[in-house]
Amino acid sequence: MKRTVLLFLLVFSLFLTSCKKEESIKESSITISDMSKTEVQIKVVNQLGVEQEGYVVMMFDQEVQENKPLPPILKQLLTDKSGLVTFDLRNMILENEVKTYYFEVFTKISNGYIYESLFHTKFELEKGSCINTCIVVK
Repeated sequence: MKRTVLLFLLVFSLFLTSCKKEESIKESSITISDMSKTEVQIKVVNQLGVEQEGYVVMMFDQEVQENKPLPPILKQLLTDKSGLVTFDLRNMILENEVKTYYFEVFTKISNGYIYESLFHTKFELEKGSCINTCIVVK
């Protein structure tokens, strides 16, 4: 009888322990998958709404001022035939952190860039943010 009770307690305690481990694994994978995608997708269009291919979209952590030197460029991408770029920021923003980033559009010329954005684009982002926006160019 003692042996049966001990065996029952042992099996029961193993069952409880294994359930707790499985639940914590599921919870952490949900958290990771929820926070794994942090991105800003930008479509560059002209004033008529037509997508613009071949424009340079730059990301900064400081505001860009026209007719002044550019702040340090954190990332830059070239728009595709649909006028799209996607900035993957999952490794740039930590959990429980909010960062401000600025996005501007340029055309490349032989000795630099021409500023093309009609408006300044600024976002305060945190881990798990997914932004879709348009930037209108001249």
